[in-house]
Amino acid sequence: MKKLMITAASAALIFGAAACSDTSDTTSVEADTSTYAENDADMTEEEVVVTAPVEVVYLTSGQMALKDMIGAKVTDDTGETVASIDDMIIGDDGTIESVVFTSGDFIDDMTQQVALPFSDLALMMDEDNEPYLNVSMTDEQLATTMTMFEADGMNDYRLASEIIGASADFNGDEGSATINDLIFTDDGTVEFAIATNGLVGSVGGDARILPYDLVVIENGNEDVVINATEEQFNTMDKFEYDREDAMEEMDDTTTTMDQ
Repeated sequence: MKKLMITAASAALIFGAAACSDTSDTTSVEADTSTYAENDADMTEEEVVVTAPVEVVYLTSGQMALKDMIGAKVTDDTGETVASIDDMIIGDDGTIESVVFTSGDFIDDMTQQVALPFSDLALMMDEDNEPYLNVSMTDEQLATTMTMFEADGMNDYRLASEIIGASADFNGDEGSATINDLIFTDDGTVEFAIATNGLVGSVGGDARILPYDLVVIENGNEDVVINATEEQFNTMDKFEYDREDAMEEMDDTTTTMDQ
């Protein structure tokens, strides 16, 4: 008799559904079991693997893509752009600790990179709905608050720019995934990582969303590991940045296939 195995249900209980969108913003793809007849006489002893429902989730209000912050502007109280963001430092607890920029943007006779606590900056959105940071400090206050920053080698995975684009090994598996982006909230909490199966530059299929606490930095900030197996990773929800763009892309693909 055939044995029907639902392999992803337990993984969903372990990791939980990605919370980037509510029910109205999700598209569920249910496993089709209609072809499995109940006539035992026609069945052989074999396993049939059926994946659990997979949702497509999208960004919601209050969530931002961290890769969009690299290069974003920093303004002062007058609205003048006084710097651009070089990077962000992520703490062990998954929160953005500091923002890194070149001090020459504020103080003409300095060109070293410096860091300001994320809590000292306000996250704003411009008229084009693009994120930026605002700092409400005088030059004197900045001079006493800023700290000098120097990256710890080439692969300093404290930095968002180093994690984004990094190849992360699966826990206990030979495979790996590429971290494409990090999703954070306006209070500086990094909630999710977006990754595709495969090495950097390879065709890895659908982008998957996983809780950021499954991304582990090991060996003194030198290695990135996803604390899940490849099989578990492939059961995680798919991700799109924008629902409308995703629907348009699906429509364009359908139209092309129909021609």
